[in-house]
Amino acid sequence: MEGCSYGKLQIEPASITGTGCQDDANFTFWKTFGDGSVGNCQHFENRHDTLEYCLAFGDSPDSGGIMTANAACCVCGGGITQYYSRRDIRNGVMELQLDHLSIVDSDSFALEEEAVRVLESTFGGNELFTMFDHVMLCLPPGTQRYGSPAWRAYAYVNHYLSVYHDTWCNYPKTSVHELAHNFGLAHSWISREQGQEETVMGRGYPVDEGPMKAQVCFNPAKSYQLGWYQDKVMELDPLSSGGDSWQGTLVGVGNYHSNLLDAKVVIKVPAPDNNNNNREDYYIGFNHAIRHHRGTSFGANRVKIVRQGRNFAESWIEAVLGAGEAHVIPNYYQGGEGGSSEQQHLAIQVLETDSYPDGYAKVKIFAFGKDGYCEPNKGFKLRVNSTIGTVPCWWFRLNEPIGCPELGNREGTCLDGTRCTAKFECCHCGGGRRTKLPPTTRASWSAAPTFSPLQEAVATSRGRKNKASRGMLTISSLILSYWFVTI
Repeated sequence: MEGCSYGKLQIEPASITGTGCQDDANFTFWKTFGDGSVGNCQHFENRHDTLEYCLAFGDSPDSGGIMTANAACCVCGGGITQYYSRRDIRNGVMELQLDHLSIVDSDSFALEEEAVRVLESTFGGNELFTMFDHVMLCLPPGTQRYGSPAWRAYAYVNHYLSVYHDTWCNYPKTSVHELAHNFGLAHSWISREQGQEETVMGRGYPVDEGPMKAQVCFNPAKSYQLGWYQDKVMELDPLSSGGDSWQGTLVGVGNYHSNLLDAKVVIKVPAPDNNNNNREDYYIGFNHAIRHHRGTSFGANRVKIVRQGRNFAESWIEAVLGAGEAHVIPNYYQGGEGGSSEQQHLAIQVLETDSYPDGYAKVKIFAFGKDGYCEPNKGFKLRVNSTIGTVPCWWFRLNEPIGCPELGNREGTCLDGTRCTAKFECCHCGGGRRTKLPPTTRASWSAAPTFSPLQEAVATSRGRKNKASRGMLTISSLILSYWFVTI
């Protein structure tokens, strides 16, 4: 994981000393309501408008006329300061004793709730998200989840908490997988038939650091989403490039620090705004099996094309390509309203791959219409006026309708100095040079083994708050009533 993130993800052990706030127990109740219920600090805390409520009623004394919520309740800025010093935390790991639950009649959610309650009490009454960026709970073997002990781990999305069963807490890939759910990442799939990828957001293995299957990173879509390689990612809009193609070099995540000039780790091709039938973006990367990603197997040392929706969305492999292969995504662009522009397909062509340690892949990405792919004259220049100046072919796609009725016949200059027009030299205007389409191939799924999907689920937020703070706390084992387990 350290290699995958290149220092972007810093995990520090949790602090062992600090201060917290505890509600003053003398503030027994603030008001007795008509139904016999009473309002206390919990009453203020449970309000959706806590701040406004504290401002409005926080200075009203309780029924005894002694205390106010603003003085007695932490949520209103009062309470009693608690100091704690934990000497039983070693490198961010501690054991926790739960006295009120038995593993026989408790499931993972009950243990989780009780563990969080005891932890918050242990740390001075602070809510955990105010103290730690992430908390990992490791539950004892035999813990039930939905009535079954056959589960591995789960996490809350965009949150601080992840929960693990028995020895699954020991495996780095499982830990990082669940933490990535905390970061907002969904699963990575090959296909419904083939199951999940072997990348971090795919299937898990009960292995430690050394074995190959633990040494994998994220696929191109998740790498882009994490934002770890911002200086070597690019977003490409093939519809705004005037019919021109993009051609360049990709390197794998293991060669992120490559000295290859202008090499990219991920290319994102976003779905067009009017493509209502397909709101998935495409992510292209070189799946180079090297260094911290050398455990990758499916599509190793080939160009991987992944599609993924927006926000919290699963990713799917569109194709894996070797040198000399290409993949066409039909109907990438559905065409403008009223036929203002033609339907476009998207092509990804792999020109060359090199799997040596300093290897790379050269790719070409372009859109094309029903008549094939068009190459504009890259040397064409037209002076529009003194304000706009001189423009190339791609300018016409952005500023004129198809055919370029306004400026298409105005003479410009070609690279060799001759006089020429956009209608002869630019694809959008009806000119350019039509070329043959590359051969198309689909990914070869037969190369991947069949397996059962990972027994892992993503839990919803369940109303918990999330706030970045100061390190990570791992609860390595739980001591229940008459039960002692060390993982």
